[in-house]
Amino acid sequence: MANVYAVSAGNWSVPARWNTGALPTAADDVYANGFAVTIDQDITVLSIRTRSNTGIAAGGSFTASTSRTINASVYCGTSNCLTLSGTSLTFTV
Repeated sequence: MANVYAVSAGNWSVPARWNTGALPTAADDVYANGFAVTIDQDITVLSIRTRSNTGIAAGGSFTASTSRTINASVYCGTSNCLTLSGTSLTFTV
């Protein structure tokens, strides 16, 4: 299990968006790290979070607005953690 966090705002599917330089996997806890991340592909991760952790800022958000399958636990801080606004979204907690 790894802590993976965004280093900039934008689409989830961009490997450079993440501190690891690779897309998060099913074994990862994923942090917005104060950035707005758009989930633009189906994802399976341990969790998505807007809470802080050592070296990781609180805040930011995750958004999905088109047909997506999201398999993750959600741990929200003080911001809106996950916004879903589409006609065909599947969210498994």
